[in-house]
Amino acid sequence: DWRDTALVDAAGTCDWIVITNNPKSLVMEFRRDPTNQLWRIVRPLQARADSSRLDTAIQQLRDGRATQFAADDPRADLTGYGLKPADLDVWLGSGTNSATAVHVGKALPTNNPAQVYAQREGWNTVLAATSDTFAPWRGQVNDYRDTHLLSPLPPVSEIEVHGEENFALRQTASNTWAVAGEKFPADRDRIQQFRKLLAGL
Repeated sequence: DWRDTALVDAAGTCDWIVITNNPKSLVMEFRRDPTNQLWRIVRPLQARADSSRLDTAIQQLRDGRATQFAADDPRADLTGYGLKPADLDVWLGSGTNSATAVHVGKALPTNNPAQVYAQREGWNTVLAATSDTFAPWRGQVNDYRDTHLLSPLPPVSEIEVHGEENFALRQTASNTWAVAGEKFPADRDRIQQFRKLLAGL
């Protein structure tokens, strides 16, 4: 009753993730940009990552709890639990340190298919946990890519458009917008809608 049921250590920050997923040859590594705090894929390819998905997955993993303890014998046959090798490994770390990790095995017997066996790194205990806890970590590399055409738009003071008509919108010192080369102000609401459109592509 007094045992820690956390699947991973929830303390500390996380700026890198390594996932070993099926197939076993697939190793994915992610790094958080210290400047804008957004995630990037660094292995097996270089690309922007879906930061929202990764942050949600980390929080879900930190909130996850063991539903039962299946074995405490350090000599237990991990193969029987699908943990040697594991079906899924998730490593979280900061700097040069590995902060925490969890290894996920096969589903429990058919009377409880929503549970899987798991093992926390450094513990001999085999435990059971809800399989939904690990669902965000099961995927191919493209599942973790940022699908937005543009990076999150920083504050901008000029927008230049080339199309049927070429024009530029510039923010003035009074925080209003104007069409470059014209003396009339631009529609501020329409500019905000345009920026949302670009950010949502």
